[in-house]
Amino acid sequence: MKDEDGKVTYDSELVQKQIKKVGRHVEFIKNNHGIQPVSRWGKEVVLLLKKNREMKNNDIIIALNKRGMTASYQHISQIFKSKSDREFYREGLLNNGSYFSLKSNE
Repeated sequence: MKDEDGKVTYDSELVQKQIKKVGRHVEFIKNNHGIQPVSRWGKEVVLLLKKNREMKNNDIIIALNKRGMTASYQHISQIFKSKSDREFYREGLLNNGSYFSLKSNE
């Protein structure tokens, strides 16, 4: 908004609403199963690994493409971009050569 002098001002009520709205979006989710990714494709990776227990990187990418992922990722690490998703990639996934599985499956 601009005041009479043309200076940019902010509606404090509107700003407070936006802050509350953003505050509801938790950066990462911790539950009994540890940290979970919040991105759509990160969640899809978890679903695939829960179903198949262990998969090759390339098989995961192919399965995600079949589910509608349009980005041209070469490795699943590229899917986990946000701070919380990167933490999940490091803490929640087990990389055994070219195979991935969930650490919670152990």
